[in-house]
Amino acid sequence: MALPKLNTSRYLTTIPSSGKEVEYRPYLVKEEKILMMALETKDQSQILRAVAQVIQECIIDDINVSKLAMFDIEYLFMQLRSKASGEIIDLKLPCELETCKHENNFSVDITKIPVPVSPKIENPISLTDNVSVEMRWPTVSDLQGMTHKQLTSMEGATDMFTKLIVNIFEDEQIHSTINETKADMLAFIDSLNAGQFAKMSNFLGSMPTVETNVNFKCTKCNHETKVELKGLQSFFT
Repeated sequence: MALPKLNTSRYLTTIPSSGKEVEYRPYLVKEEKILMMALETKDQSQILRAVAQVIQECIIDDINVSKLAMFDIEYLFMQLRSKASGEIIDLKLPCELETCKHENNFSVDITKIPVPVSPKIENPISLTDNVSVEMRWPTVSDLQGMTHKQLTSMEGATDMFTKLIVNIFEDEQIHSTINETKADMLAFIDSLNAGQFAKMSNFLGSMPTVETNVNFKCTKCNHETKVELKGLQSFFT
């Protein structure tokens, strides 16, 4: 006799970067296994890959998740998690005092975490009077295999810029970087001065993320601690 098939509820949410409304379902046990296996590796690249895979499985609409901005991935995963496992996340947060560092139990309501909002920042970015560049936000594919330390280094940022520059404007001419080699892109970036490189770094550094601030009193020493939870790694450690 055939076993029963369980109906899965469907919900609507909005992709932060585009404002596009999409339909999704909560992740199921089979997808939660993918997440748990990735978390056990403690490898950020594998974890990101697993998160993107689960989102792709759960979004009903025709969306290429690998092309979404990283903060879209963070927000969508939080929505999936809230419907699959509940709106409350239980965390252990350390006291900020070096002499204490006691881990405190703390609960965060996912539904109260603000939606990431793209900042108002210059884009295209003016480099000279007649040259500017248009950039995009990093996707999960761009960030896979890169540590935070690598991303914040000059070498790592340079490599990332070769992927994030969409168009280079020179007077009335538009150079689409899709037709350029990585070697040519590296040569262009290497020709920038420190101020021009900093402008592009500021764009990358301004990328929004899921974040919230929490306050709690340490149960051991009674010290009032304020913690910034930022990015998925802060909510699922």
